[in-house]
Amino acid sequence: LQRMNDHVNSKDLELANLRAELRAMDSDHKTRNDMFRQQIRSLEEQLGEARARNTVLQTENDLLRKEETSAKEANAQLTNQLDDLEHTVLQERQAQREAEQSTVSLADRL
Repeated sequence: LQRMNDHVNSKDLELANLRAELRAMDSDHKTRNDMFRQQIRSLEEQLGEARARNTVLQTENDLLRKEETSAKEANAQLTNQLDDLEHTVLQERQAQREAEQSTVSLADRL
């Protein structure tokens, strides 16, 4: 009976040691899980901030593209106006030459 009792006590001690080891492992896992959860929260916050910055940059980029388009349109209009002015100046010079030639021709006739 004593041997049986010693055997049971030995098994109880072994079981208690296994339970203590299991509690320690469980505590370690909980600590690691908490650490991972914190890292995940931090990464989610960083991701949210990066998405917000990306949205701002996309908006700025869209505005810059619109400004670029407007500038190109204004440039095209100014180029057309310049071309028209150059054409007008050439026509006026031609008209002036013709008038001068006409005046010279008229003076020659007189």
